[in-house]
Formats: sequence, C-alpha cells, structure tokens
Amino acid sequence: MKSRHVIEERKNHLLMRITGPYDYWEFIRYPDIIRQQCEATGIYRIVVDLKGVTQYESSTPELFFLGEKLADKLRHRIKIALVWNTVEQGEFLQNVATNRAASMKIFNTVERATKWLLFDHEDEPSGFFRY
Repeated sequence: MKSRHVIEERKNHLLMRITGPYDYWEFIRYPDIIRQQCEATGIYRIVVDLKGVTQYESSTPELFFLGEKLADKLRHRIKIALVWNTVEQGEFLQNVATNRAASMKIFNTVERATKWLLFDHEDEPSGFFRY
C-alpha cells in the first residue's frame, strides 16, 4: 500500500489518521476497514484525519464512487467526520454520502470534527448508535 493508516481508540470515538500519497484503489477500501474496526471495538463514531495525505488528485467520478461506498458501508451505523484540506472536493463527497443517508461531515480541524462527532443532533435517526 502507498498510504498508511493508524486507528486510535479514544474515550467516546475512534481517530483514524491516513498518511501518504492518495490512491483511489486504496481509499475505496477504507470504508470496509472503518466498519470492521468500529464493529470490533463497539464504537460507532470516527474522525478520519486526511491532512497527511499527499499528492492528492482525484476526479469527480472517483469522489462520487468514494461517497457511494462510504454511504453503503457506514450509513445507519457509523457517524464519520472527515478532516480534509480540500474543502470544495470534500463538500461534493459529503453531498454524495449524505444524500445516501450517511451521517458524515467535512471539517478543516480535528477539534471541530470531534466536537460535531460527539454531539448528537436532532435530525439523526433514533437509536443511531445502538447495535
């Protein structure tokens, strides 16, 4: 793999840091990794820090398919906050995922992402994290 990831267990959530060059075929597998880790720990909230990703160039179709995969693997189960440098592209990815019922949002700092992640919102499904 070109990129590396580390997942840390925090008190109420997981923190995943991804570093290295962007590669679509690696990133399309991360939703499966996230789901497996959440199910293994019983923690269904995760911050994914992408600020360490380098050589980032993705096409609109790649972002679309990544958003679909995130929604397919994580919706109704896992609340995810992405920390990303590329806000415009991140918003497109977020729209694709949230339009498919994923609970996901893009942020520019880990602190802001964590604050949103740990706050339960009225518009989230009832019992969202109870499995």
